[in-house]
Amino acid sequence: MKILILGSSGILGYSLYKELRKTHKVYHTGLKKRLYDLTIKKNLLKILQKKIDVVINCCAITNIEYAEKNKKITNNLNYQLVKNIVLINKYKKFYFINFSTDHVYNSKNLLKNKEENVTFKSNYYTKSKIKADKLNSKFKFLTLRINFFGKSYRGKGTFTDWLILKLKNKEKIFLFEDQYFSALTLDTLIKIIKKLLKRKCFGIYNLGSKGSISKKNFALKFYKNLKTKININFKSVKVNKFLTIKRSKYMFMNCRKFEKKFNIKLPNINQEIKKASNQYNLNI
Repeated sequence: MKILILGSSGILGYSLYKELRKTHKVYHTGLKKRLYDLTIKKNLLKILQKKIDVVINCCAITNIEYAEKNKKITNNLNYQLVKNIVLINKYKKFYFINFSTDHVYNSKNLLKNKEENVTFKSNYYTKSKIKADKLNSKFKFLTLRINFFGKSYRGKGTFTDWLILKLKNKEKIFLFEDQYFSALTLDTLIKIIKKLLKRKCFGIYNLGSKGSISKKNFALKFYKNLKTKININFKSVKVNKFLTIKRSKYMFMNCRKFEKKFNIKLPNINQEIKKASNQYNLNI
């Protein structure tokens, strides 16, 4: 299978590249530097001159503050790029996987945070992702709403990478006591995506862990599993009082649709926290 990964210099894109190239022919758009402005259609056409079976788009502006201040750039990368891929697919005919976000949910009731119930549109990042989701849903493509943590290949960028860095530097950390999520480890996510490549199904699906946990409790449980001797210097804060751009507080996802469709049993959040803790070798 010939696979093109857009955004291979990012955390998810690079991890997919490293794993998928073991069993597939994988093309990428530059691991060390950005070679093309992918939001320009003619540049995409250059890349897609070869016969490609699958395009996986990992490009996105995910920094919420940056997105709010740079709406044009965010729209170009989070939406216009997806639109260009859709247009090119009309005559290139490849399978397309795009990644969305759990930030579009904000119901306290887990059962209500399902694919058709988008309830949070209060910052430009989420608006741009919702716009792309709606476009992609009109075609036979796959959209996965995700969030992930765990040790990345380059050791920086995920929530747990950040927690480890703060621990090593003995810095005070501010933990959100009122923001909940149900993410997967990067390792689990990659393994699932590999399985999905064989299926080539389409639609929008939530892909996360079972159960939910606050960012604060996640961090404390993660640190406890590390069995470190360092005292954790932290302060509990409320997300929308601490940060300037409004965020969703209840990002946990109802993943029943995914489990039923793909017959894949998803792990619970505590299993994934323990798994992530075991990925870091610390002598501190």
